Amino acid sequence: MSIKTNKQERASLTPRPEPYAKQFAPVAVGEAVATPGFELPGCRYNIHTVGPRYHQDPDPAGNLARALRSAISLADMNGIRRLAIPAISTGIYGYPEGEAVPILVRAALGMAEHLEIIEELRFVVVSEVMEKKFRIAGVI
Repeated sequence: MSIKTNKQERASLTPRPEPYAKQFAPVAVGEAVATPGFELPGCRYNIHTVGPRYHQDPDPAGNLARALRSAISLADMNGIRRLAIPAISTGIYGYPEGEAVPILVRAALGMAEHLEIIEELRFVVVSEVMEKKFRIAGVI
């Protein structure tokens, strides 16, 4: 037997990310949750983490590191071998890139020896300026 679907049918059979993720709300600062990858190509899971709001959080550096560690730990527990991470909190949460990058790099490197499944962790950057900051931190 062969079963075929087109994209529209597949979309109607797949739960939508937003309603699905609401069951986990609220996620505390520094914590992470995993949802299915939905229609992201090659993505089994989507790891969501909540980073600190730089000007409001009493411990932005600690909570930024905790958010990254939570995301990495959750990915490792779910058998993810390759993980792409954005520069958490550096967008609308206002964390200065120059401060965030070394914290993220140290947190990731500090976890490396404790990981059982993850083979590759990649920081995903959206600008040349951010790429340069990660180069300076020694990870690109």
